[in-house]
Amino acid sequence: MEELVQLLKKSQRKTAIKAIVIGKATNVQANTFDLERYQAPTIYEVRINAVVDNLNSSFTITPKNNSYVVVGILEGVQEEAVLLSCSELEKVVIKLNNIQLFIDYNKLELNANGTIVKVAANGVTIEKGIDNVADLIGKVIDQINAIVVIQGTSPNVAALTALKLRLQNVLQT
Repeated sequence: MEELVQLLKKSQRKTAIKAIVIGKATNVQANTFDLERYQAPTIYEVRINAVVDNLNSSFTITPKNNSYVVVGILEGVQEEAVLLSCSELEKVVIKLNNIQLFIDYNKLELNANGTIVKVAANGVTIEKGIDNVADLIGKVIDQINAIVVIQGTSPNVAALTALKLRLQNVLQT
């Protein structure tokens, strides 16, 4: 058992953060950026996430270009640099299986299993599949406007019921 503990400790020492450096994030890309340091060489292709892969769950903070960042050097090798913190954000993406939250300067977008909610300066959009709440409400209003009551004529109940079901498909009560 002692041998296993020693092996785990030895392995842990090899993968620890060996250095922490501060600088400016430049050339910010989807998964990497360059780190310009004061009176030190630039570190190229610093990873935004420790693991660059298409994972089912992740928390990604993308630094704003020219913002100050703190970077950890894994295993003492500059090619293994990873973002630890930043002074300004460009965007944040949280992914948990089939739920994704995206936030940047223009919008907030939540996608939960195909139900999409977007919040931006021009308003809120809620969609599921081909259905959009604004369109559905507009169609309900169109159907109500089409009601002609002449001696007992009723509204188009089948069309109103179908639109109501589609609206319930998008908005949960």
